[in-house]
Amino acid sequence: MRLLAALSLAAAVLWTAHGAYGAAGASGSATSQTTGVTAGSAGARSRGTSTATTTSDGGTVIGSTGGNIGTGTSIPGVSTGVIEDDPQALHEAYKKKAENDYKDALKALASGDMETAVRLFIRVVEMSKMRIDSPYPQRAYEQLGAIVEQAQKELDVARQLVAGEDPAAGLSELKRITRVYMGLNPAKAAGMLLRQLDADPAFQATLRAGRLKVDLQRAAALEAEAESLGQAPATGPTASEGPIPPPAAAPSAAPAKVTAAGAVTVRQKEMTAAERSAARLDRLTEAYEIYGRIVQLGGGTEPAIQAAAARARLEADTALMARIQVLQTERKARQYLSLADGYFKSGRFDLARQYCMKILSECPKTPQAADAKALLEHMLPPATRLGEK
Repeated sequence: MRLLAALSLAAAVLWTAHGAYGAAGASGSATSQTTGVTAGSAGARSRGTSTATTTSDGGTVIGSTGGNIGTGTSIPGVSTGVIEDDPQALHEAYKKKAENDYKDALKALASGDMETAVRLFIRVVEMSKMRIDSPYPQRAYEQLGAIVEQAQKELDVARQLVAGEDPAAGLSELKRITRVYMGLNPAKAAGMLLRQLDADPAFQATLRAGRLKVDLQRAAALEAEAESLGQAPATGPTASEGPIPPPAAAPSAAPAKVTAAGAVTVRQKEMTAAERSAARLDRLTEAYEIYGRIVQLGGGTEPAIQAAAARARLEADTALMARIQVLQTERKARQYLSLADGYFKSGRFDLARQYCMKILSECPKTPQAADAKALLEHMLPPATRLGEK
């Protein structure tokens, strides 16, 4: 029995470095398994040098190392235990952590990083649960009070936007408040309002109509820009207008010159007639595609009706429609080539060949047609490749 107790005591002393202690198993066995968690009835506590007491058949082991307190129990064949840090050391660590987090939060607040500041202030306030002797949790609480007032004002503005003529801007503000002030009441209220709006069909319809209106304005602006590009620039004065005054920054013979003040003035490059024509078609093409999306998404709404009329007006421009046809064909060829390349790399040569042939038959004049021919060449046996015998 003494030998068994000595073996168990030796095992317990080895385990003290981890704060839990082994115990003797059943009669005749000193094997123990440690799990690191408390189970069964708590054992006794002790502080100071390592000590151990063992008994056979379900005895109890107690002990400690250094300034830590170890508690544990044992049952035959199984030993469990946990370690508790020194309360004084833990208290000082939390005090230092609160101070550092508070100072970091102030730096974040000064730099405009409100999201980080809020997160750190909340963490410092939560340290008050540890009952640490520190002024920083209270200071963080006061800082959060001022931040909550600011967040509440921003939330009121967001609600006004949502209910007013710019619901999209209000929705964006609500999402920002939820993210930046996470953990505070205004952020919780913003998140709740977001969920309500997401489930509100009337609001979603209003939001969609607002977006369509913005898209319609964008397309109209592109049309206006295209119209200005289509007008030839004035080259000289007319009889009724008199001399044309020089521009604010008259172009010089050199591309750029340095003024007396040291500023560099760059001369604007004048577009050629061909460049102006190409830019005009680009703007009208983009406007035409935007009008198409509005018609598709708008249903019978007023923006959709206006977009359909504008689209029909643009379709009367033969040069524009030819340009759009070319772009649509090239877009389709790029999609086919992407699929063919993907199937080729995965070893599906039958499907890769199929999409290459679609490019050659439907989009023969596109740049992708040459790539499709080259890809087909790689899929042919060496003896049947073009140029080889």
